[in-house]
Amino acid sequence: MKKIYIFILILIMACTAGAGFSAPARTALSANYTADSESLQEVIKGIIEWKKNDVGAMPAQSIFTPKFLGLAGSASGDWYPLGIGRYGYKDNYAAYLAAVTDYVSREYQTASKLGANATEWHRIALAVSAAGGDPTEIGDFNNSPINLIADGVYNRNNLGGQGINGWAWGLIVLDSKQYEIPDGAANTRESIITAILAREIKGGGFALTGTNPDPSITGMVVQALSPYYENRQDVRLTVDRAITWLSSAQESDGGYVSWGTREAGSGVWAMLACISIGIDPLTDSRFIKNGNSLLDGIMRYRNTDGGFLHSYSNDPENPLAVAGKSNSMASEQVLYGLVGLYRFQNGMNNLFDMSDQSVIGHNVITAEDISRADTVINKTLITTEDRTEIDELLYIFSLSGDFEGKAEYIAALETLKTRVTEIQVEVDSIMADIIENLYPFDKLGLKDKKNINAILARYEALSEYDRTQFKTADIEAIYKSKAQLDNLTLALWLGVSGGVIAVTGAGFVAINIIRRKKKKAALKYMPETDE
Repeated sequence: MKKIYIFILILIMACTAGAGFSAPARTALSANYTADSESLQEVIKGIIEWKKNDVGAMPAQSIFTPKFLGLAGSASGDWYPLGIGRYGYKDNYAAYLAAVTDYVSREYQTASKLGANATEWHRIALAVSAAGGDPTEIGDFNNSPINLIADGVYNRNNLGGQGINGWAWGLIVLDSKQYEIPDGAANTRESIITAILAREIKGGGFALTGTNPDPSITGMVVQALSPYYENRQDVRLTVDRAITWLSSAQESDGGYVSWGTREAGSGVWAMLACISIGIDPLTDSRFIKNGNSLLDGIMRYRNTDGGFLHSYSNDPENPLAVAGKSNSMASEQVLYGLVGLYRFQNGMNNLFDMSDQSVIGHNVITAEDISRADTVINKTLITTEDRTEIDELLYIFSLSGDFEGKAEYIAALETLKTRVTEIQVEVDSIMADIIENLYPFDKLGLKDKKNINAILARYEALSEYDRTQFKTADIEAIYKSKAQLDNLTLALWLGVSGGVIAVTGAGFVAINIIRRKKKKAALKYMPETDE
């Protein structure tokens, strides 16, 4: 049962995600090494470069490739913008904001909107803020902007329905930019703090479930309560007990075991908890075990490719723990953890205190913006590859002041966006039809030939780029099945045709024999002439 809870914890807020191997690939920083800004930045940039490679971007290109932007609005697509945004990494954040805005608007048309868990709102709100957007005015629902803070925190019923992390992240989001709560709201800062304090485990610490504290959840709760540490005795006492427990739970290598698994994420959250209340995680004796600091415990999971592993060994009950392979969730955790440490060492705002985060403004449309819009509008062939450019231009133009032709540009871009959506719907429909009507391929017969031909005709009508969304193995199997069935049809046709010819030939022979016999009989009985 504990293994199941591990996996739940991984999926909720990406607190523990996974890869692992049998021995540490390399240790870049040690307990005897001063983790200065330059060293930290080397590791941070290494994670960014690893992720770029993972999403198909060259080192000099934006991390926000179409592959990455397809993940906007998910745990896999929102934590990296938060990490690199708070680091101050220069990139095309408008592309991410356009993609996540589109995602939010689209999902708000469904009954569940962003899903059952409040943390979906919280994660997206923090990522949007870190990328320079405004989570109180994003997307559109019933011709009004969507307020993720209102819907995800103070106006949300059952904020803690998914567990204590709903309360904790709700408080982190509220305080990220000191959002005001209107009178009559379902939740206030006081009610959230009260709910969190009531869930402390006896002896100190917090957990998603059960009575044994968990380092990741405990670290998150300390982070959430940290703005109130100095001024509220009840908060201070609770946080001090949590810190004491985190110290006692730290392993001799500087890391942590969470639900029976040694992994990187718990060390990140212990470090962020310390930082949030002013404890130096590299020098405080409470967090140095056997000469190893919290940072040492984290750096043990650094892989040679720049990414980070989740754990050291495979776990058959945890599909995210793959030995020797850098893991996206583990890497994103370490990324924002090290950014938090970098900001702490440089006297900057806490990682989640975004009062210093600038908001993207684009009041004047440039000649470059117009040129980009003209290029995409005048393309003879639109594919799903153009979705990122179209969304980004729409985002930029919507933020601009009035200029001649603005309405026309927006209308043209909206038309292209609709066309791209239609193409994607067709791609998804073809994929669904393949699964429903053709799987498994080795069972296909003559009865499936009509479906095969229809699906291939639709596939071939797509652009070369849009065809790349399909699994190559599937398409090759379909073409192979088509060839086999065509050959079988031809063989059957030849067989039937040969049979008809044989029968026809035999008929002619029989008729000739009969005619000859009749003719012979007629000659036999013919009367003799005088000659």
